[in-house]
This record gives sequence, structure tokens and C-alpha cells, in this order.
Amino acid sequence: VLRDMVRRHGRLPGTFVLDNGREFHCRDFLWQKKAYSFDIRYRPAAKARFGSVMERMFGVTNQEFIHNLDGNTKITRHVRSVVKSVNPKNLAEWSLEWLYFALEYWATEIYDTQEHAALGMSPRQAMEAGMKTSGQRVNRLVRYDRTFLIMTCPMAEGGTRKVSKARGVKLLGDYYWNEAFRRPALWGADVEVKIDPWDIRVCYAWIDGEWQICISQHYSQLGQLALTELKACTVEVRRKKSLSHKSPSAHELVEWAKAFDPANFKDALAMRMAAMRALNEGLGMGVITPQPPQNGGLPGINPAALPHTPPVRLGGRFSKHS
Repeated sequence: VLRDMVRRHGRLPGTFVLDNGREFHCRDFLWQKKAYSFDIRYRPAAKARFGSVMERMFGVTNQEFIHNLDGNTKITRHVRSVVKSVNPKNLAEWSLEWLYFALEYWATEIYDTQEHAALGMSPRQAMEAGMKTSGQRVNRLVRYDRTFLIMTCPMAEGGTRKVSKARGVKLLGDYYWNEAFRRPALWGADVEVKIDPWDIRVCYAWIDGEWQICISQHYSQLGQLALTELKACTVEVRRKKSLSHKSPSAHELVEWAKAFDPANFKDALAMRMAAMRALNEGLGMGVITPQPPQNGGLPGINPAALPHTPPVRLGGRFSKHS
């Protein structure tokens, strides 16, 4: 949501009014508060009136948009009126991407330009008038670039990781490497680490005053796996197998999931994640570093630009991963 705000408006709100969900009290969100200097106001528990503006917005969205789409489930409130010809299950035709852009068009081109009874003008006119009155406040603008995308990635547990001189930083049970870790000055140092939520093969470490990409030692094995998919994989593997140790690495979980029948969780989750990934990457809010090109023709980053994998001791001599 933070990415989408900056992508559209080039800025973040001065104040967020939030409920008391755990995600709004987590370390990552509070870190964003400090980084971008916005205020947070939490709605009092069990006092719905403090969220009346948003609840009303949900109601208008349902009434004017959702309930007028083919396949909407409003009719299911009256079970006796549901026959095969009007059953929403037989009329569903909206994919996530289609629904997203249809909702966006309704919100930004229809609702936003209609006169609002409480304002006496359209919401868009009210915003433009507010800009003229209060000023553009250029100092509050946020640039939508690679640094911002990394800043809005989740932090590693604890926030930092210790650098191992031979293997890099440990994350999700695996080691991630950057060529800068060869420098003795970094050995044993704690560096801030952020995880790309759409691609766990890479993480970003704060080195020499900038975010630098680190590559997993099992880059080719993991595939472009999202954090959400990894969590689902963990739950499924733990359900089907008594793990020999409590903290398996990401690549071990992936391999175990392949050994079992992944269809039990993959069919339900992979379809949703594929739709979410396609939508977010199309909007520029997905993977920060594109996948390397394959077959010499697909777009992506140059493999030579990726940091080399760390040296591994084999038979008393140092070799490198293929």
C-alpha cells in the first residue's frame, strides 16, 4: 500500500489512521514511520465510529461497483432466490487483474469526479483546492525508485545479520553473498538486511552507505519464491512430516515440498500468487531485481552483474559453485 501511494502521488500521508491489527504495530511499519516521518493514530478498540469514513467508503464501493458486477454474491443473502441460472458460482468471470483495473477506473475516473454531497464538489476538486491552499510541499515528495522499493521491504528478524567471512549473511536458513563480504573490515560486523517479499533468492544489505544485493547460495534451487509461498510451504511440510530439526532452511523446505505432493497447497496458493505477482510486477511494485535472462533471449539482468557466489571449501581446496 505504501508503494502504491508513492507510485500514484509521489508522497505519503502525514497521518495514518489505523485499527489495532498486529501488522500495524510490527517493527517494519514502525521503522517506516521513522524513516518517512509520518504520524500514526490508532482507532480505539470497540468504537466503530472512529472508522466511519472508511466504513462508508467500503459501503459506497459495494453499492456502486461490486454489487453491479457479474458474479457478485449479493443475491446469496436470499437463498431461496438463488437458482442455477443466477448462481454467482456459474457467473464468476473477473480475474484479479481485471477487477483491480476496473476498481481503479471506477475510483479514479468516476467516483473521484462526481460531486460529493458533503463537499459540494468532487473529491478531485477538493484535493486540488487543498493543494492550492496548503501548497505542494515539495520537501514531502518521495521518489519512487529502487531505494524506496528496498526501504519498503520487510527487515530480517532482529533487523541485522552478522557477516561470515567465508559465507556471507545467514537468512531464512541459507547464506547470502556479496563480493563486498570479502573485505576483512566487514568480517564479524552486523549489517542491516532486508528481504525482497517477492523473491527470497535475494536480500539487500546496507554496505558502504547503500543497499547492495546479496544472492542466495541456493539461487537456482529456490526459484522465484515469495515469502508468502515459503510460509505456506513450511506449514505444509510440518503437517506432513516430523522435521528432524526445528529450523529448516528455505531450500530444504522447497525440496521437501517437491518430494511430497505439493498440489494440496500449490493449487490454492500458486494461482493467487501468480495473479498477485503479475499484477504487482505490471505496476512496478513487484520484484526489485528482475530474473537473469534465460536461453539468451529473455529480458532481465546480466548474470555477470550478479555478485559471485562465495567460495566453498571442497577437499581442502577452495572451489566455486557452478
